[in-house]
Amino acid sequence: MYKKVCHQDIQSKMTVIEKEELLEDNNTNSPSIENVKTDWSSIYVVSIITFLTAQQFSSYISSIWPYLQILESDVNEKFYGTVAASYAVGGIIFGPLFGYYSNKIHQVKVPLLIGLSGMFLGHLLYVFIEVIPFYQRYFLILSRLLAGLANSNLSLCKSYATSASTVEDRSRVVAWISGSLALGITVGPAMNGIFTLIKYPGYQFIGFLSVNMYTLPGYFGILTTLVMMVVSYFLLKENHISVTNKVSKKHEDYIKIPNFDKVAVAIVNTTRFTQMFVLTTIDGISSFFAMMMFDLPKIETVRVISSTQVSLGVLSVIIHFFFIFFDLGRFIQFRKTVICSLMLLIAFHVVTYSYPVLPRNVTLYNSSHITFNVSGDKIGCDVDKFEWCSDLKATNFWLYFTAYAFAIGVAFPLGNICMNTIFSKILGPRNQSFHNAIVQSSGAVAQCAGPILMSRVYYAFGPRVFWFIQTALVSFTLSLWCIFHKRMVGLIQHNKLVKEDETTATPSDLLNKPE
Repeated sequence: MYKKVCHQDIQSKMTVIEKEELLEDNNTNSPSIENVKTDWSSIYVVSIITFLTAQQFSSYISSIWPYLQILESDVNEKFYGTVAASYAVGGIIFGPLFGYYSNKIHQVKVPLLIGLSGMFLGHLLYVFIEVIPFYQRYFLILSRLLAGLANSNLSLCKSYATSASTVEDRSRVVAWISGSLALGITVGPAMNGIFTLIKYPGYQFIGFLSVNMYTLPGYFGILTTLVMMVVSYFLLKENHISVTNKVSKKHEDYIKIPNFDKVAVAIVNTTRFTQMFVLTTIDGISSFFAMMMFDLPKIETVRVISSTQVSLGVLSVIIHFFFIFFDLGRFIQFRKTVICSLMLLIAFHVVTYSYPVLPRNVTLYNSSHITFNVSGDKIGCDVDKFEWCSDLKATNFWLYFTAYAFAIGVAFPLGNICMNTIFSKILGPRNQSFHNAIVQSSGAVAQCAGPILMSRVYYAFGPRVFWFIQTALVSFTLSLWCIFHKRMVGLIQHNKLVKEDETTATPSDLLNKPE
């Protein structure tokens, strides 16, 4: 009798887990889990929050460097790297804490509202920086640090979307979140392009604050953060249908879930680090790289970068459109798609490298004899500041920005959708807030360390060494996906592979492994 009860208990546990992983293979045509449906209304809510969060971040990209030069004219590219990195520090510190707290209380609304409150204060400080009479550069760092709590919010939105969806809808749900992120990254620079219509110094607001192309991202951030707080509080429902355990480990209904593959999780974290390292560092140098390489004035630099961001965003939105409305995830192989996305990033660096055989040198100037263009801005590469200027070749303007828009606009959405879908299946039917926060923190570490490190590399050695390091990092990540290709699978499929190697293992052994 005892053996029969134990056998039934094991079978019930196996049923819970196997149902969650029923559609592990994205080409499987198995039926849906009975009486369990994706909570699409809540998916739409977190998608709106993701969109507005991304829009806030991307609206600052092309304006911070010119604005920083206006606030304090003696600031250099090294310090700008610190400013760009400060946005990520909030996510590094608070992301895992929010994720752990979310797992502990079995909800995302409270930590989400805390993060939004920090973002609001960051945007508010940003619009007041111009009237602060001292240490403006450091208040700018504090402003971006507070706004960087958005990184924590993104991981909460992603984990909630996973827990509120069935496995069969997982790739579509991930596409909704990633698509909202891509659309926000597109709309942000587009808004920034509109903001350039109000040139500096702009208009006075309430007597002492200025409204211009550099401060408008802060005002817009305040407005959108308030919208997110209202939407989160009133419309977000806690509906974690894909989480097996909604009780503590001490509860009698708690079910032990097999351990996930830690190597596979580490590779996902490495990939996220690589993605954000490449994206953040290229965005970080984009303003002064464009001004130096292509002789662009400040206002034209903002417009060109904004237009490029819009272009890559449109490509990204198109890809997400096919995932969401045509369920593209059923027709592709996720692991191979991630590999192709990494290869595309390598291709971008190869075609845009400043090869010595290129025909034209960059424009040169020195501090004692400055050349200005018609806008009155410095143009070219300062030979007194950078020793590498003299033999640097100029890449083609159209080739660079076209390759950038195509590579980022295609590689990132494909890689993100497929990798996040794989990651949710690697973890299985457990609460994923903390693990998603760790992945988000891996990206935040890249956002923090990347601009600081690579702005110094750029300052000391120029874009050629910068490009080489980027290519080496992406190549290393690509090699991990190739070497461990068979391990980048879902929880049940991984444990089946383990069982093949451990012939003495039984379902009971598997289920009763410690977490």
